[in-house]
Amino acid sequence: MGEVVSPARVRGIEIFGGLSDEEYEMVAKVCRQETYEEGSIILNEGEISRKVYIVDSGRVVCESEISPGKRVIVGDEVKGGVFGWAALVPPYHYTSTARATQRTTVIAIDGQQMQELCKTYFNICATVKEHTIRVVARRLEALRK
Repeated sequence: MGEVVSPARVRGIEIFGGLSDEEYEMVAKVCRQETYEEGSIILNEGEISRKVYIVDSGRVVCESEISPGKRVIVGDEVKGGVFGWAALVPPYHYTSTARATQRTTVIAIDGQQMQELCKTYFNICATVKEHTIRVVARRLEALRK
């Protein structure tokens, strides 16, 4: 399941920027630290998305299949990089495969628990969704370039 994450660590994560101390405490409860060895697949394109990930250390490459047998890199994430954001956006299926290219530690956010927080706490929902949209927009812009 992973190690518990403190509210202080959550405070430094971009998609939670601007929450109150109480909100950071709530969000920390749905986060866990996980470690993956080099070459490990963290998530697979097309799978039901259950977690959002933020790279704490290491590197993760995200690839999507654009045609049968042809894959393209859609993300190269290092400290602070977000992937697996589809756990917060319907239809809740990962849009790429994420692989650790070196030993990597991530903060994993339980998507279902985060969605439950969003139903009750509007500011958490608005903050997380706005920052998630920014992540997706940057990813699309990077692909265009």
